[in-house]
Amino acid sequence: VIRGEDNARVLLDLAGQRAQGIEVEACAHVVLRGFEVAGGDSSGIVVHNCHHCTIEGNVVNAFKAVGIRLRASNDNTVRGNICYHNDSGIYVGEGSTRNLIEANICAFGNQSSENADGIGSSDCEKNIYRFNVLIANNDDGLDMWTSKRNTIEWNFACANGDQQDGDGNGFKLGGKWRNRGPDDPWDGGEHIVRNNLSVWNQSTGFTDNSSSGNRYEGNVAFGDRNTGSYASVNHSPATAGEPIREKIRQRFQTLIEEGVMQPTIHRLPLAVGLIYELKIWPAADHEE
Repeated sequence: VIRGEDNARVLLDLAGQRAQGIEVEACAHVVLRGFEVAGGDSSGIVVHNCHHCTIEGNVVNAFKAVGIRLRASNDNTVRGNICYHNDSGIYVGEGSTRNLIEANICAFGNQSSENADGIGSSDCEKNIYRFNVLIANNDDGLDMWTSKRNTIEWNFACANGDQQDGDGNGFKLGGKWRNRGPDDPWDGGEHIVRNNLSVWNQSTGFTDNSSSGNRYEGNVAFGDRNTGSYASVNHSPATAGEPIREKIRQRFQTLIEEGVMQPTIHRLPLAVGLIYELKIWPAADHEE
């Protein structure tokens, strides 16, 4: 277990350096908890060729690449992390499978427009994404692109898209690389998508995006700008989303009570916790 001391802010500041933050490589059963990693021209935390590791309760911000990246890694847990002002918040790639991506806040992905997602994935399958909060990223909230057969549940996507190069979908569930042949297996789709909330995004709440075989259950969308044929879930009244919001609030409250997330140490930009009254973070512990 590699962790920050209780009730202390442990900061790895790489501002202005051509450096990666923390890399966990070729490991098993490593727990990385309670660090704040800032700045740098690469990614904040990278998990490469690992299994059964846990990355939880960390803050990653201001990286020009991904906040937390999984590469060719299986059976890991990424839980209770806060990623903001990076490119994508969390990225799962290179065949990573059976990972749990749970209760992370991924906000203000703005280092690029076209690919700055809250959570993104390519060429992966059978991962679980649940209780994640994906707010105001330049591209999509959650983008599964060329990943398949994932479980996506109890996530909240809000105000994604920059009206320029970013797509602005709450949940984009497929896609295909243009430079690959027709027999390439990675075209996304066949996901279980249930009990997610997607609101006020610049494009759709949910879209298959050319993928097929997705199963939708109990999802709620409202206020998204694109409600045409590209959208895969019809809009509902705003009140329909409250049970999903409450379930997410309960999960975050549990992680705070368990000390995985520490509001008194890791302060957030104001809009992350309060946007559209989600209120998963104690209001007194916000700062501008």
